[in-house]
Amino acid sequence: MIVIGALGIQYGRINSLIYGTDYAGFVCGSSGTNGYYITYPRINEDFIANLGISDPTKFKFYGICM
Repeated sequence: MIVIGALGIQYGRINSLIYGTDYAGFVCGSSGTNGYYITYPRINEDFIANLGISDPTKFKFYGICM
C-alpha cells in the first residue's frame, strides 16, 4: 500500500482529487486555468446531449474553472 501511494504521488495528478477538471482537461488551480472552483454553466444541455449514450464512462460535462 505504501508503494502504491508513493507511485501515485510521483506519477499521478494529486490536485485532481481535490479540484475539478475543466473542459480542456486542465485541473482547476493549475497553470492554464483561472481559478480553483469549477462550475457547470450548461448542465441541462449536457444532460440532454448524453441521453443517447449507454456507457456512463463516455458522458461529457463541460466545466469552467472560476
